[in-house]
Amino acid sequence: FASGFNRMDFSSIDDYFLSLNVFRQAGDISHHLAWVALLALLICSRSAAGLSLRTLELYLFVFVLRYADLAWNFLSAYNWIVKASFLTLSLVVVAACHCVPALRRTHNRKADMRPLTTLLLLVLPAFVLGYCFNLDRASTFEISWASSLYLEAVAAVPQLVLMVREGTCRSAVSHYIFLLASARGTLPTGC
Repeated sequence: FASGFNRMDFSSIDDYFLSLNVFRQAGDISHHLAWVALLALLICSRSAAGLSLRTLELYLFVFVLRYADLAWNFLSAYNWIVKASFLTLSLVVVAACHCVPALRRTHNRKADMRPLTTLLLLVLPAFVLGYCFNLDRASTFEISWASSLYLEAVAAVPQLVLMVREGTCRSAVSHYIFLLASARGTLPTGC
């Protein structure tokens, strides 16, 4: 890990970012804005009302599966920083929702999807699809990468279920959902 990190050229971050197409740049920026906006929402309001903890956990799981190569695959410093920041931001948000008493108290557990339901209806099918449709069935990383793509496609379902069950949506939560959706609309699936 350390030898790969030492080979990273941090002076080329701007060059790599500028060499990306505009859609990749917009997607990365939108995705980061979504997580920063969510973190700001949690800090400022001290409330997790209207947020699905299952969706946040699914996104964390998506990033863990997709960026498992963080320790050995150094395409560029920019790519490594983006991967590490997605993992870190999602981990901080999920940990805050689980550990901060004010956030835990304001989360609507009754309206959120149950963990077993989420596992059976969303996670398990994503793993089956990831195993069946990937580039190399012998590679654990390729299976986890493919599974993360399928899981990300349905990660927002618990949030939508929560909004339907509550019959309302906080405006700040809708901004977070919009930023996440716009990131998926602009970002190619290969990143």
